[in-house]
Amino acid sequence: MVAEGIAKALFNVEKIKVWSLIVTLFGDLGRSSSQSLTGKQINSLLSHIGIKPEATRVALHRLKKEGWIETSKSGRETVYAMSEKAKRETVQVYDDVYGENNKFPEGWCLCISHEKEVKQDENRTSIEIARNINLVPVSEKKKGNDCVYGEIDKDSLPEWLSNILVPEQTQAVISLLGKASGDEGVSASHNASYDTFAVRLLVLHHWRKLALRDATWCYIWLYPDSNLSQCQRKVVGFLARSAPINSHALASQ
Repeated sequence: MVAEGIAKALFNVEKIKVWSLIVTLFGDLGRSSSQSLTGKQINSLLSHIGIKPEATRVALHRLKKEGWIETSKSGRETVYAMSEKAKRETVQVYDDVYGENNKFPEGWCLCISHEKEVKQDENRTSIEIARNINLVPVSEKKKGNDCVYGEIDKDSLPEWLSNILVPEQTQAVISLLGKASGDEGVSASHNASYDTFAVRLLVLHHWRKLALRDATWCYIWLYPDSNLSQCQRKVVGFLARSAPINSHALASQ
């Protein structure tokens, strides 16, 4: 099957942390009315992807210990669901992951500091590109006066900037995401299966990691015709039209 081959490629393109993949799984699940999964359902889906049950068990234990998931019993089955804390954190990034728009629509500017040591503000988005030179969203210029701000000429960007924002090794992931998201055969809702669920989960997981990096949005704004910009549009479209993962569908497999 096409979906099976794409899922395998997505799984192998870079090392995946099982606990992080489970976070992606429950985040997607949380957007529907079905917000819990049994241990059997989780193991069945992740085993289909290529993850061993022992690794899944360790990851679930870690997430429970950290207060990210909660458990209950349904007969002999253990049922897993996001904690209230996890739900709040997940909802905060839904627009970044599933939305069509750039997180920073007003664009970016240069922030040049004359201080010997620039104090980083954890609440401020800032990407260091050289000593005392950062890229910051235009919308955040007013959050500090420790910088001299300058406009960015997108027509004369230095060649090295692209690799700082998106490392070369990430380009392989981006290319594969674009290919997987553009394949209509793996996203038709009537073809919901472990294979298509696996593709959706892996596409979403790789994209979520990219979408949570501010550098990704800066890159998309600077290079609107790049593979990453096209990838974002394809992934968002793919997620909108593909069958969402839910406990009812998994139970019927």
